[in-house]
Order: sequence, then structure tokens, then C-alpha cells
Amino acid sequence: MRMDLNKLLMNLTNKELEHEDVVYALNLRKSNEIGNVKKFFNLYKEGRHMCANLIDCFIDRLRIRALQILTKGFGEKSSITWISEMLAFKNEEECRKFLKETDAVLTEDGECLANKESYKVYADHPWLQRKIITKMHI
Repeated sequence: MRMDLNKLLMNLTNKELEHEDVVYALNLRKSNEIGNVKKFFNLYKEGRHMCANLIDCFIDRLRIRALQILTKGFGEKSSITWISEMLAFKNEEECRKFLKETDAVLTEDGECLANKESYKVYADHPWLQRKIITKMHI
């Protein structure tokens, strides 16, 4: 699949490469590949055309991957409010539900993610192995 995508990209004209939707898709792809969580989820929130619907098919895995990065590199704790904004949840309650479903470790007051303990959970999370089941009808 990656090779086919690369071949397709090589065959695009300069004019096609400059189209705003192509630029958006390439930025989305690049930010995901290099692990730029902030940029990826900002682009996801922008949600051009049907792109957000497509990403929704595998958003859980992307959030787990993002939590791997965040829990490894962001001190001892991260507020749930901040995580909710960073990972583009609709609201904080949805974020809390996700964290609970994925076995995150919270601080005693329940307001923050305990990063060190949660990293152990997300480092090899079983959801990363799940197959993508699309609900889209094309």
C-alpha cells in the first residue's frame, strides 16, 4: 500500500501537488509518520471534506500511539483537560471514557494521567493490533 501511494505521489503534477486538498492530505500523512501529535490532531480537527470520517475509522489506534508519545515525553503527569484538547476529543467526558477503556492510570484525584505508569500500559497496547473495521459505505 505504501509503495502504491508513493508511486501515485510521484505521478502528480506540480499543479496537483499545490492543490489545497493534496497539501492538507500530505501534511496529515507527514505529521502522523513523524509522530507530530499536535499538528496531526489540529489537522484532524480541521476535518476537510470527508477526511475526518475516514480518520474516525482508526482514530482509537492513533490516539493510543499519541498517548505512547505523550506519556513517554511529558513529565510525571498530564491533565485530562489538556489531553482532551490535544487528542481532539469532543469533550472531556469522552476523553475520560477513552482513558478508562484503554486502562490508563490516573493520579489519585483523577484529574491527570500518571504518565510513567500509563506509558507501561500504552507501550504495547492490544488495540494497536486490532484490525480496522470500516463502517463506511462507499
